[in-house]
Amino acid sequence: MKTDWSPMLLELCQQVGIDMMVTYEQHLKNPMEFERKANDTPLTAADTSAHNALVAGLNGIDSSIPIISEESSEAELRECKTWNKFWLIDPLDGTKEFIDGTGEFCISIALVEGGKPVFGFIYAPVKKVAWWGGVKVAATKCSDGVSEAISCNSTPSNLVASWRGHYRKDVTALVADMSYATVTMGSALKFCLIAEGKAQIYPSLGPTSEWDSAGGQAIVEAAGGVVVDISGAPLEYNQRDSFANPPFYALADISLLPKQ
Repeated sequence: MKTDWSPMLLELCQQVGIDMMVTYEQHLKNPMEFERKANDTPLTAADTSAHNALVAGLNGIDSSIPIISEESSEAELRECKTWNKFWLIDPLDGTKEFIDGTGEFCISIALVEGGKPVFGFIYAPVKKVAWWGGVKVAATKCSDGVSEAISCNSTPSNLVASWRGHYRKDVTALVADMSYATVTMGSALKFCLIAEGKAQIYPSLGPTSEWDSAGGQAIVEAAGGVVVDISGAPLEYNQRDSFANPPFYALADISLLPKQ
């Protein structure tokens, strides 16, 4: 049974990333229009294009594994509730960052089996950097063709990775109470900061969906950290009526879980 999908996903995401960057650079020069989905989140042509390319690419890699995407139709989302093993993808995680021109967006892919993310892959098109890891696959960062092992670090720098411009009262109170310095980062790239040891706690206390966290969770867990709800239980996938996540924390170590 294959456990390390990184070579194929790296090639796929690099190609999707090239096309995404063409659209992004055009957007920076001449801002594109975008529509609002039913949940009021933005949808751009880049989201749709990346979805189509990733679905085609993943089917080319292994057509026996079904796919759930943020951009899947309602009918497809209803059908997948019976699936045990599937790809869970966010073709353009950080659409707001894409629109705002911060560059802090990524492609996020997870392989979920039995409700758990067993492999995760995140690719940042602007920096051309990839992160991956999973069950029996070491957490890895790849930049400029060079791969290096990464791991969580729970002790030295006391950083919180959080939303740029999206601080909520509960997150602000957490920072003040725990005397953490803050690092701002958009999209699932926050998980990568945890996995690299550059941040120790990422509180996600507002609304998110399963495709926002699955890839990052697999990488953080492979790096020695945890992604848990506020009670300390690991996040699970495709186990509820909707794809909405509960509030959660990504932590370099479970001992960092704030007391409720």
